[in-house]
Amino acid sequence: MGIRQKEKADMTRNELSDAMITLFMEKGYENTSIKDIAEQAGYSVGSFYRHWKSKQQAFMEFWDHYVSGFIRESVENAPPDCSLEEMIDYLIGRSETFSRNEITVKLYVTSQILSAMYEYEGVVSWSDKYREMLYTFIGRITGCRDEQRLASATNLVHIILDRHAMQYSSFTPSRHDIDSGTMKDCLIAMLAQL
Repeated sequence: MGIRQKEKADMTRNELSDAMITLFMEKGYENTSIKDIAEQAGYSVGSFYRHWKSKQQAFMEFWDHYVSGFIRESVENAPPDCSLEEMIDYLIGRSETFSRNEITVKLYVTSQILSAMYEYEGVVSWSDKYREMLYTFIGRITGCRDEQRLASATNLVHIILDRHAMQYSSFTPSRHDIDSGTMKDCLIAMLAQL
């Protein structure tokens, strides 16, 4: 494929992807057809199929890019030298930013349903890097050298932050909401015990 053909293919893919996300946000995944996506972008259905095998694959590619990008940004912008409280504030802030994002609120449930049949490649890689960031921070801030305790604490912090990030999606009953202040106090108390 020549450079011009590649550029045109990339442009088509981006326009189809933009149309897809717009429609998913407006109408939902189930109420959006491949034909709707193609028409919204001004292309044929065949153009869609030149880029993706299915609507599910297109959605999951988008979701993988969205989540991976957010995690990458969290890792790259994490404060390098800070106190326990400052780092917990940073992590809770990132969790709240993700959870309140309109894309998360509207499409999280769809991602959970579809992900049972799809492999997240980018998210897994960035999730591992996020865990490494947490592991390094917790070890540095607490002075804990017991790898098993450190790994367990890292996993607990990650689970709590992940649960907190999902509380604004329509998927989660409000009785499971986690108050940020209480969560902060609990995380600080837990990590202070290491």
